[in-house]
Formats: sequence, structure tokens, C-alpha cells
Amino acid sequence: MGKTSRSIDRLFAKKRKQKKDVNYDEQFSRRAFIIGAGQGLFLTLLGGRLAWLQIKDGDKYRTLAESNRVNSRMIVPSRGLIVDRYGVPLAVNEQDFQVQIIPAQIDNIKTTIFALKKFITIDERDIQKLLKEYQRGSRYIPQQIRNNLTWDEVAVVELNTPNLPGVFVEAGERRSYPFRESAAHILGY
Repeated sequence: MGKTSRSIDRLFAKKRKQKKDVNYDEQFSRRAFIIGAGQGLFLTLLGGRLAWLQIKDGDKYRTLAESNRVNSRMIVPSRGLIVDRYGVPLAVNEQDFQVQIIPAQIDNIKTTIFALKKFITIDERDIQKLLKEYQRGSRYIPQQIRNNLTWDEVAVVELNTPNLPGVFVEAGERRSYPFRESAAHILGY
């Protein structure tokens, strides 16, 4: 009896262990399936969102990226003052505000110029000169529309630059000669 009961106990223990192993394998495969399904769902949602951004909102983000490009502009160095031996300035630099346009950033140059003409006065001769420069010049080099702007004109143009793509105001310098006639023989004409 002792021997048979031990063998029966071993047999039942062996069957319990097999049942436990089978149950553990089923649990593991179920968990792996759930985690895999969760990851697949996440990747599907992510791919759908990326497709939505690329296809549906692509034009919007393309425009934003285009306006975020690096603009390199050449900066002209400031000219020095010319003074006489007593320190009286003979040639000085004065601030000059200029409206400029970058042709590559606009769709229609005539529409932009006429929209700008609502805010500042531009001569027809200057418009014709600008259109000629536009046709033969580089599209990435800024072209001057008008200079010697007053502070009020600068403020109006700067206020409306979101509606005028490619148009910007630049502060430059112009040379001024306080003693024009009396110092022309020294400074030049």
C-alpha cells in the first residue's frame, strides 16, 4: 500500500505539473497576443496621424516650412565719419528706411506692389523700373521699392507686412554732407 500510494501520488503530481505548464503557456501566449495587438493598434494610429498630416495638412505645413527658411542678406558696412581738424563733421551717416521686396517669396509682383501702394506713395517710374529689374534680376536678391521713408510710413508698412508677403522694411544709412558747397573741394562731388 505504501508503494502504490506513492506511485499514485507521483502520477497525480506529474499530471498537475503538466496541467500547470499548459496553463502557463496559454497565459503567456494570451499576454503576448494582447501586448502585440496593443502595439499594432498604436502603430496604426501613429501611421494614420502621420498620413493625415502629410496628405490633408501638407500644404499648410509646407507653407510654414517655406517661411521658416534661413534668409541670408548681405549687410553693408557703415561708412566712417569725416571730420575736420577741429572735430566738426563734414560727412555723416543718417538713418534711411527702405521698403524692399524679395521676388522669390511672392506669387504676383504687380498685385503686391499695388497692395503696397495703398499704404505708401510709389511713383509709376519706380514701378516700371522695379518690374524690369524683376524680369532680369535674381529672384532671391532683395530689390528696393522706395527709400527715404518717414517714420509714419515705416510704421504703416511694418503693421501690414503679414498681408504683404516678401515685403520688408530695412534700416540703412545714407551719406549726408552738412557743408556741401564749402567742403566739396575736399570731399568730392
